[in-house]
Amino acid sequence: HVEPPSVGDEKEYTITIIAWDGNNSKYWSKTLVYHAAAEGDVIGTVRVVLDATTVGMGILDEGEYEITKGQTAKEILLQFLEDNGYSADYQDGVGFYLRGISRGDMCHGASVPAELWNLILRDGISTKGFTHDRDSLSESDYTKGSGWMYSINSSYPGRSMGNYELTDGD
Repeated sequence: HVEPPSVGDEKEYTITIIAWDGNNSKYWSKTLVYHAAAEGDVIGTVRVVLDATTVGMGILDEGEYEITKGQTAKEILLQFLEDNGYSADYQDGVGFYLRGISRGDMCHGASVPAELWNLILRDGISTKGFTHDRDSLSESDYTKGSGWMYSINSSYPGRSMGNYELTDGD
């Protein structure tokens, strides 16, 4: 456990491990610099990728954003969508929920790949009455239960984007 420095200050901590098993030994040392950033201080960058591969459209847009301490995935996502000409349909209350995004003709030519359709049908997921619009991609387009998901560093956080504070390199 390390004590955080005061906001704006730095502290250095050195971790040293020495291990031996009788005849062999190993020494490892690492110095950590802990800099306490204030709310609103720039702490790095993140990469945003809008991926619609499951409907055959691949990567729609991507970009890199500077982030500040305390900034959430929701805030960066909404800025990214606005910067790229998308409109977001979302619910923001107890948690942030992205219902859909739209931009003129963004889904022209969208088509769920045959292999995925086969899995949907195999699992008995309802497709009756579910359609999609050429200008948007939203919850329940194509199938019941479909919708937008987000991942950070290839994993799916178990909390709302509005509660996920970003870190440098996400």
